[in-house]
Amino acid sequence: MNIRYTKALLCGAALLLVGQGCVSLSGDSSLETSGPAGVFVSTDGAESWRSISLVPTIEGVANAHAASVYTLHQDMLDSEALYWGSRASGMYYSYDAGRSWQRPEAPMSAGFIYDIEVDTQDTCTIYASAGIKAYRSTDCNKHWEEMYQEGGNDRVVAIETDPFSRSRLYMLKRGGDVLRSEDNGLSWKTIHRFSRATLSKIHVDPHTPDTLYISTFKRGPFRSDDGGLTWVSLVEGMEEFKGAKEFRSFHVYEGQADTLYWVSGYGILRSEDKGSTWQEVPIIPSPGSVKIYAFAVNPQNENEMYYTATIDTRSTMYKTVDGGQNWITKRLPSGQLPTQLLVHRENPQWVYMGFTVPPN
Repeated sequence: MNIRYTKALLCGAALLLVGQGCVSLSGDSSLETSGPAGVFVSTDGAESWRSISLVPTIEGVANAHAASVYTLHQDMLDSEALYWGSRASGMYYSYDAGRSWQRPEAPMSAGFIYDIEVDTQDTCTIYASAGIKAYRSTDCNKHWEEMYQEGGNDRVVAIETDPFSRSRLYMLKRGGDVLRSEDNGLSWKTIHRFSRATLSKIHVDPHTPDTLYISTFKRGPFRSDDGGLTWVSLVEGMEEFKGAKEFRSFHVYEGQADTLYWVSGYGILRSEDKGSTWQEVPIIPSPGSVKIYAFAVNPQNENEMYYTATIDTRSTMYKTVDGGQNWITKRLPSGQLPTQLLVHRENPQWVYMGFTVPPN
C-alpha cells in the first residue's frame, strides 16, 4: 500500500476514537476577533459547519484551531489531498479530505507559508514558497529540500506548476520579479520585472498553453500569452468600478475556458474573454462597502458562488445559485476573519473555509 494512504488510514482510525470536530490584512492589525481559526468544512453546501483542525500524533490528538489559514490548495490528481499554508505555523496536509491533518518535518513545520502547489502529473511532488525560500518534496511530504533562496530581503510569495510542461515552474517575488524554471526548480531565470508593482499571485491558464495571469495589489491583473516574457494590463474596462484595481482574490475558472473572476476593493468582476472585458457580479451589500477576503465558485456549476463580507469585525457569508441575481446569507462558525474558501472539486457540496486571527 502507498505510504501516503497508509498514513491517512491510521489518522482516520485515530479520529474514530476521539470524534471529529492570498489575503493581505494590512491595516487590520487592530481588529479584535473571537473564536477558533483553522479549517472548517460544510458537507451540505454551507448550511452547517464543523471544525476539522485535528492533528493526530503519537502523543495524542492535537488541535490546530489556533493556526491562521493563509492558503488552501486541493490536489488536481487526488481530490482527497488538501494542503493548508498558515501564517506562522508552517504547513499542514491531509490525505482524507480534511478529516485529519499531518505536519511535515522541518523546515515546513514552522513559519509563514505563502503558497503550495502540487505537480500536475505526480501527486507526491509538492512545492511551497516560504518567505525568502522555496522548497520541494518528491516523496509525499516525507522530506523537503530547498530549491531557491532569495539573496536579498524580497519574499517568494507564489509558485505555480505548468500543466502543459511538467518540468516548468513559475515563481513570484513580492517586489516584482517573475522567475521561471525549466528543470523542476533546479535552476531559475528572471524572465520579467514589474516596476512599481507589488505582486501577489500567479496562475497558469489550464486551457491555453503559455497563458499566465498575475495579480498585483494596487495595479490590477495582468496577462501573458508567451509564457511570462511580456505582459498586458487587464484594467481596461474597470474604470467605472471604483476600487477595482485593489486586489483581494483572483480565480481562473477551471470549468470554462477564458473565464476569470477578479475580487477587489470594489466587489466581484467576471470576464469571459481572458480579461479583455469585465462585467460586474451583483452582490450585497453595495460594492465598496465591505471587505471580501474569501471567494469560491463551484467547479461544476459557475452559477453557484460563495463569498464572505467583513465590516469591522463582523463577517457574513453569501451564497448564490443563479450567478449572483439572488444571494442567501449564511452565519459563520467563527468570529475570526474568514480568509479562504474552497469548493471540493468532485463533491461540490463540500465547502472548506479557513479563518485567520488578525496579526497584532
